[in-house]
Amino acid sequence: MDFTKKEYYTNRERSWLRFNERCLSEARDEGLPLFERLKFLSITASNLDEFFMVRIASLKDMVHAGYKKTDIAGLKAGEQLELLYPALHEFVELQYETYKKLDKECLERKLVMLEHHEDMDKAQAAFADRYFEEEVYPVLTPMAVDQSRPFPLIKNRSLNICAFLKREGQKDAFAVVQVPSVLSRLVRLPGSEAGEENVIRLEEIIERNLSKLFLNHEVLSAQMLIKDEKLKKYFTDEQIKIMSEAVEDHRSSLETEPRSIYGKIVSSADRNTSVEVTLKRCYSYNKKHFPNLLENEIIEQCRRFL
Repeated sequence: MDFTKKEYYTNRERSWLRFNERCLSEARDEGLPLFERLKFLSITASNLDEFFMVRIASLKDMVHAGYKKTDIAGLKAGEQLELLYPALHEFVELQYETYKKLDKECLERKLVMLEHHEDMDKAQAAFADRYFEEEVYPVLTPMAVDQSRPFPLIKNRSLNICAFLKREGQKDAFAVVQVPSVLSRLVRLPGSEAGEENVIRLEEIIERNLSKLFLNHEVLSAQMLIKDEKLKKYFTDEQIKIMSEAVEDHRSSLETEPRSIYGKIVSSADRNTSVEVTLKRCYSYNKKHFPNLLENEIIEQCRRFL
């Protein structure tokens, strides 16, 4: 038997995609518990992210470099991409179909996602605090940032909480807390009503208990940060600068005027501010700084900014 014949082999990338299809089949298996199926669906999404960042990116690099060598299945890089793209489109469509089906089942079972930790009742809050102290606190590593410490390395595709801290008699401090990947991101809570199941994201529980990580400090604000190395691919340096200033203005807007309307919006649109209030502040800002604009032009500008 000639083991060098290409017909005896399957393309490596296509084989990997078939593995992810098997994971998705677990999410579609109605014989499994709902939460297990949701976990399998999330695994397929995480796998697909890595597949594009590593494998598809490598194939594209080969194409751009003019690399002509075939793989063990006899396919060049460009041919592999042509093979993968249709299969990937079908896979993503099946992912969304599965998600919609599971979402419907969640509604039928009265599975409610609490968006913010402020939405928990007293019993749920007590449960979340115990869960933090017993399961979450031991695996957290807060990282402070100041003149004596460089900005910490943030892992790609990691989920982090950025916190601004205040201590009496000292300058405001900045810290980063990585949401641990070793724990489930969704945490079950006691139902607030009979027959109802509630869940909340792990980062909400951490944010609720940030003061336990930074003793003798007041937590001024905490925002989620997802590290994305491809930011420059989608935004210009000027746009990134504006976004950076807007985020910084969220911290300083109580004392100084934001440097742009984006900073004004960011400083206003925190999670405790309603949509109506944010819209009114955006409108007022435009009315004050652009007095020559007509009413409909102001409204259109607000829409574009938001």
